[in-house]
Amino acid sequence: MYKMMAGAGWAKWWHSLLLLLAIAALNPALARDVAPDTAVASERGLLWQVVSPAGGKVNYLFGTIHSEDLRVTTLPAEVQDAFNHSQHFVMEMIPDSNSMLLASQSMMLAQGRSLRGIVGKPLFDKTMLALRDFGVPAEAADHMKPWAVMVILSMPKPRSGLVLDMLLYSAAEGAGMRTSGLETAQEQLAIFDKLTQAEQVALLADSVEQYPQMEAVLEQMHTAYVARNLTALSGLNGKYSVKGNAGLTHKINSALIDQRNQRMLQRMDSYLREGGAFVAVGALHLPGEQGLLSLLRKRGYRVKAIY
Repeated sequence: MYKMMAGAGWAKWWHSLLLLLAIAALNPALARDVAPDTAVASERGLLWQVVSPAGGKVNYLFGTIHSEDLRVTTLPAEVQDAFNHSQHFVMEMIPDSNSMLLASQSMMLAQGRSLRGIVGKPLFDKTMLALRDFGVPAEAADHMKPWAVMVILSMPKPRSGLVLDMLLYSAAEGAGMRTSGLETAQEQLAIFDKLTQAEQVALLADSVEQYPQMEAVLEQMHTAYVARNLTALSGLNGKYSVKGNAGLTHKINSALIDQRNQRMLQRMDSYLREGGAFVAVGALHLPGEQGLLSLLRKRGYRVKAIY
């Protein structure tokens, strides 16, 4: 099955599917239904200097966005300089071949099951119309879990597949930098696999319904990101929720943002204390009372905006 999907253009954007989790809560189907935290959301910036409480070791924390738009992938001088002066590149998950294999397996339904049978013909047909923009044939999609199709529909239409996260990783590899991940593929994908079938179908139905507006939403996200406006990003995040299901909205966002923030904080702590780390995570992991900027300050780190 994987070989068939790769032939259909899957390999062009499988990294995008995995790395989308970095900003998943920004898409209308996965957004929390709360206002941005006013105590921290006013902070503006994508690149932050993080100085350890003991020894004054200097590091950088960079908020990324899942995009191959030139406005995003053309790094500002401040970001490029910080990257060049770092020895250790840390991202949410290392996109290696093992992660690729695990992702392809995790996205597929058990043998004998079909997406059409789970969601019904009306929703399946609407889903197939939207998936044509991504080059995913109906035969392949029919073997995919509802959450996997939902994630695809939440992505920008793929072109080269060279999204910001992958460009940074490739540059780090090319420069001979040490590279580390804060999470495993299992941990990221488990967020969706733990959802019930009914919850997955609800998310897919919501994504299909809102798909016609997705391009406009993504443009708003790009505008806010390029402006380094965490307040606007949080505002977009709070604007959308799973239609008629506040409980699911809260559940998915708690898992995607707050719980992952705690995990990433624990794992980046040792890297930051060593110094010389350039940590790249989705921009929505930065702001808020439970965001990484606030959590790092509570641990005694000195954090200030560079760009």
